[in-house]
Amino acid sequence: MLKIVIIHIKIYRNNFFVIVSDTKGKLVFSKSSGSFGFKNSLKVKSKAFSSLLSFVVKILLNKAKVFKVFLKFDAVKKAMFKEIYNQWVKRFRRHKLKIIGFKVLNKIPHNGCRKNK
Repeated sequence: MLKIVIIHIKIYRNNFFVIVSDTKGKLVFSKSSGSFGFKNSLKVKSKAFSSLLSFVVKILLNKAKVFKVFLKFDAVKKAMFKEIYNQWVKRFRRHKLKIIGFKVLNKIPHNGCRKNK
């Protein structure tokens, strides 16, 4: 049914979130690493992210006509971004899903970027 989907990956200090929508902005599904039974600091480990990734790929393959994927990363540090992006690319290539682009949104405040009181 869907031909292009947008996968928004949000990474926080204590949880991973994945939100999948179509090109019109309609929500297809959303999941977090906590919804898979991971608790406390285990929610941000690579095993939690791998299980979240497996679930997303399984859902996308069940949607019959998903061919292209656009990735959006939110609040990702550079080292973690490389690891996460490589996991997504490997998994999508294995299942013949094409990544048409990606965008990195870095909303982590840095020194000097906060509003004055």
